[in-house]
Amino acid sequence: DYNERSRIYGWLQMAFMIGLLGVMLLPKYLIKGSQGSASSSMSSMAWVVIAITPVLVAITALVVRERPTATSGAHSNSGLREYLKLFKRKIVRRLILVELFFGLASGMASTLLMFFFTRAKGIDRADIGVILITHFVMALIGTPIWSVVAQKIGKHKALALAGVIYFLAQSTMIFVPQGGLIYAAVIAGTTGTVLGAVTMLPRAMLADVADE
Repeated sequence: DYNERSRIYGWLQMAFMIGLLGVMLLPKYLIKGSQGSASSSMSSMAWVVIAITPVLVAITALVVRERPTATSGAHSNSGLREYLKLFKRKIVRRLILVELFFGLASGMASTLLMFFFTRAKGIDRADIGVILITHFVMALIGTPIWSVVAQKIGKHKALALAGVIYFLAQSTMIFVPQGGLIYAAVIAGTTGTVLGAVTMLPRAMLADVADE
């Protein structure tokens, strides 16, 4: 149902954040353990992912079960034409645009992050990891909170609120002083708290289209 989707997508987003943090921390421990180079640690990290992926997929496929649902006798066709008909619905087009705009905002910020902080703000390249980890740790903490907020006030209002917070926090990045690692980490943490909302809520809302 409506609120259940907020909870399920919230758990999905938290699992994603945990995996992302694990991958970000893995090269450091691989280098430390093997006394190898950064390039060799990246190769080792790839093999770790290759090794655990089939195991985790198998666990998911065997453990997770669909609940029984009542089905009607008639089923409509589900070909490409029916899929494209979705885009005739105003709410679907609006949600796709939301995904586009949030994707551009976070994508451009991620792409320019290294250059912005090292060249424009004079932060050491080695300290960028602190900013990133702060961002994703706060995202992990904030995701379940936004799931609850969405259940209390509705997904569309929660998403709008998260978007405003994200906009205001990102806009203050330009005022980070030279070498201001603490300031940058605080702002990155603030944007991280709403990352779960802007990532999970549009997708949970798209599932609500089925109800409509």
